[in-house]
Amino acid sequence: MSWIQSVSQITDGEIIAIDGKTLRGSYDQKKTQKPIHMVSAWATANRLVLGLFKVDDKSNEITAIPKLLKVLSLCGCLVTIDAMGCQKEIVKQITEQQADYVITLKKNQGYFYQRVEKLLNKLYKNEEKESRKSDYCKPELAHGRQECRYYYMVSNIAEQVDPFGEWKNLKSIGAS
Repeated sequence: MSWIQSVSQITDGEIIAIDGKTLRGSYDQKKTQKPIHMVSAWATANRLVLGLFKVDDKSNEITAIPKLLKVLSLCGCLVTIDAMGCQKEIVKQITEQQADYVITLKKNQGYFYQRVEKLLNKLYKNEEKESRKSDYCKPELAHGRQECRYYYMVSNIAEQVDPFGEWKNLKSIGAS
C-alpha cells in the first residue's frame, strides 16, 4: 500500500471505481477449485489499481468493499460502485472518509428503489415541480438509425426519496 500511495497522486475529484470480478480461468473444469473472485479499487485518472481483496464468493463483495475502502485515502474523491455495493453502511463509510459517491440503485433496496422510481415517473410525466431537473440528449447512430438517448439528473430530492436520512449526503439521482 505504501508503494501504491507513493506513485499515485490523488487529486480532488479523483474517481475511484470499486468493482468485483471473477478471474478468468481461475477454476478447473472438474469443479475441484472454485473461481477466484476479487474486489478492486481503480484510480481512473492514474490508471492504477489502488487495492485488491479476494472474496470467497461473488456474494461476499458486500463484506469486502468496506475492508477495501478502509485502507484507501478517499478524501476529496468520487467513489463509484455497482448495485452490489448499494448499501447504507457502505455509503456512510464513504462519506465518513470525506468522499462523495455514485452508486447504482437496483431493486435490491426495496423501499428506497420504490420511492426513487415513483419520483422519476412523476418527472418523466412533468408532474414533479419541486425538484430541480436537468436532462441531456445524446444522439447516436445505432442499428442503422439515429437514436437519442436521454439522461436525467434530479437534485433537491433527499427528503422525497429518503425521508429518514438513511443515505448520507444524498444529493442527486440520475437515470438514463
